[in-house]
This record gives sequence, C-alpha cells and structure tokens, in this order.
Amino acid sequence: MKIPPRSLFTAQLWGSVIGAVFNYVTMTLLIDAQRGAFDETAPDPNGLWTAQRIQTYWGSGLIYGALGPARMFAFDGKYWFVYIGFIIGFVATLITYLLGKKFPQVKWELINISVIAQGMSAFSQGYTFGILPSITAAVIFQFYIARYHKGWWKKYVFILSAALDTGAAFTGLLVFLFLGGGISPNLAVEIPSWWGGYHTDEGTNAPYLGVDRCGAAGGKWTSGTLKG
Repeated sequence: MKIPPRSLFTAQLWGSVIGAVFNYVTMTLLIDAQRGAFDETAPDPNGLWTAQRIQTYWGSGLIYGALGPARMFAFDGKYWFVYIGFIIGFVATLITYLLGKKFPQVKWELINISVIAQGMSAFSQGYTFGILPSITAAVIFQFYIARYHKGWWKKYVFILSAALDTGAAFTGLLVFLFLGGGISPNLAVEIPSWWGGYHTDEGTNAPYLGVDRCGAAGGKWTSGTLKG
C-alpha cells in the first residue's frame, strides 16, 4: 500500500482520538441502558447483552492481578491443562510441515494452525453469531473473486475490508441506540428466537451465560474457592 507516511500517521492519530471518545461514550450509554442484563438483575432472554469482552478483561485482571497465574495454572491449580495447548499447537504445526515435505503436490502450507486455533478460541466465549456471514464473505471475495477477478480484487479488497468493518460497527451502534434501548427503553424491541439460534428450555438463546469463567461464575469466587 503506497500511502504517504505522514498521511498514514495523521489518520491513525485522529482515528485513535475519535475512536477513544466514541468508545467511551458508547460504553457508558450501553452500561447505563443494560445494567440489569449485565448484573443479571433483569432478564435477557436473547442473550444480547452479556458484556462478554468486559468479563474477559475482568477475568484476566483477576487471574494476573488478584490471584496470580501460579494459583490458576500451576500443576496443582484448576487450569493446569492449559499448558497442553502448547504441545498440541507444536505437534499440529509439525505434522503439517512434515506432510508438506512428504507430499509437496498438496498445499499443506494453506493449513494455518494459528488461524484455526484463534477461530476455535472464540467459541469458548459463546460467540456463535456472525460465523456464517464471515464464511460467506470469505468464500466470495477471498476465493471466487480473488481467483477469477484478480484485477478487481487487487484494486478494491482493502477498501472493501474497511467498508465491511465500518458498516458492522455503525450497524451495531444503530441497533443499540434505536432497537436496544440505548436512547430510550421505550424503543427497545424483543429480538425473536430463530431456528439457527441455541434456544434452551429456560427460554434463553445464551446458554453460555452460566459458564464458569476463571472460577468466578455468578460471583461465587470466595477466598480462592468456588462455592457450590
């Protein structure tokens, strides 16, 4: 990408400043409007307001701050098995490397274990939406158009990527403001369940809300032990 360094730096600087302001304002509005769903004092049958990323940051702060990683990941800790992931990642990468040497006619180098593992890690946080649209967009633009319309792909793929990211961000903001009660609770609508969602007998599309996150599900962490 032939972008003048000064213009690139200016754009990144303004983007960081504006993004920080909008992120803070949005976060404040969202917390004030959906506090009951976040702290489980109000129902959230569709599982739209889980504060999952904030919970992830909170869990990380708990692990590496209040408790310490040794207490969590030592071999006598609750999550010692996390270390096995390093071995699995190394072995899986080594297998694809050896297969590439043994069968060079097969493009084993296209199997990226790091990318696959990163995608799989999203499921532990309960994210199930957006997968089908992501796969569809990837097949259309990164396979079909990249292979059969190379000129168009080279010229517009970066613009398209930025447009999709921006459109998703604005759509999420507008849905929150006008459909999720961000401006007024009177504007909030109940999102219906659909055939592709995970709908439990309790009437929620978010069965992962009760998942034990770092031993602190439902505020049950007390003195290093999990009650119940």
